[in-house]
Amino acid sequence: MHNPPGPGAMYQWDMNVCHTWQYVKSGMGNVAHKVWVGPLDPVTYRYSDSKITVEGSSVWEGPNIPPGAAAECTGRDMFTGIPIPC
Repeated sequence: MHNPPGPGAMYQWDMNVCHTWQYVKSGMGNVAHKVWVGPLDPVTYRYSDSKITVEGSSVWEGPNIPPGAAAECTGRDMFTGIPIPC
């Protein structure tokens, strides 16, 4: 799942059911994601290992996000710097 239909391939989804998801502040999500660990291979430029964790997740699955977890919009026009709606 990649943007815009989904939050990204690094998140672990059960693809047999529908999901209601929202972006939230980093670390306040409840959807596990893949974190790459270990040194980079100098030939392939890939990490040697990965782990699945909820720590640092910024995706919430479910209709009601916790109070104070809503993601803050910081979008700005790239030419004028004026804030824009997200």
